[in-house]
Amino acid sequence: FADVQEVVDRPDLFSNEAMQKEVGGLPTELDPNMTAEDTQRLLSAVTGIPVDIAELVESRMIVSADPPKHTRLRKIVVRGFTPKRIDAMGPSITKIVTDCLTGIDGRAQVDLVSTLTERLPVAVIADLLSVPEQDRPKISDWSDRIAAATHGPERGTPAMQVQMAEALRDFSTYFVPMIEARRESPTDDLIS
Repeated sequence: FADVQEVVDRPDLFSNEAMQKEVGGLPTELDPNMTAEDTQRLLSAVTGIPVDIAELVESRMIVSADPPKHTRLRKIVVRGFTPKRIDAMGPSITKIVTDCLTGIDGRAQVDLVSTLTERLPVAVIADLLSVPEQDRPKISDWSDRIAAATHGPERGTPAMQVQMAEALRDFSTYFVPMIEARRESPTDDLIS
């Protein structure tokens, strides 16, 4: 505990700054050694993203921010996770777990990763973001594509940068209209 506390308390020594480049998967500037074909593929992939791509690439993610930026971002995010809201999620999460585990009775072996742990986080996040059940595969797909683009030996390659840009385009094309609708007519959900 003491070691972890020291890391948390010492952003000057244990900065999250590296996460900005490691997690992002999109370059903040074009690689001068990138071929013209790869450059065109990347530029084509970002076409249609309904947000300012420069702002998206340069934005600070909460996992890559140090105090005081992290503190400011956390204060915004924490408003969506009040004890009342978390308590209200209980029945929904119980239903998701029950649905995931349906059909395992009597089986000699169960792969809990594919049966539960791959499905549960996606379903809970989808619920948090007011994504209808029929669209949950989209959340899973975007998550898988972003994870593949940001981890492993292919990370940072032009192909993975294109994959990341396409996933971000698809994600934002789905959510930006939802966010705009909530601005016009807020509800009691996390997006609002």
